[in-house]
Amino acid sequence: MSRNSMNFYQDMVSYQPTAEIYRLNSDAAARRVRGLIESGAKQGRFREADAALAAQAIALLIDGVQSGGLLESTGLSAGEAFTELGELLINGLAVRP
Repeated sequence: MSRNSMNFYQDMVSYQPTAEIYRLNSDAAARRVRGLIESGAKQGRFREADAALAAQAIALLIDGVQSGGLLESTGLSAGEAFTELGELLINGLAVRP
């Protein structure tokens, strides 16, 4: 996503077939993140967290990127927004000394 221009992104999410594929991929990403959180917590790499809540929060942020609302309000590109989301997630779940 970091290599895509805002125009490309808008075209992608405004065209129904690609928007549907993007939605499927977004849903799959949220499920995958939930599994990673659960696994990381079991291994002691992440603090105990409600993986379902974290995955739902991620899904909402992905929706905000897809709808454009989050990008418009922050001025970030989709790639930048996803990078920041990753940083927030990893740092928020990190085991604290």
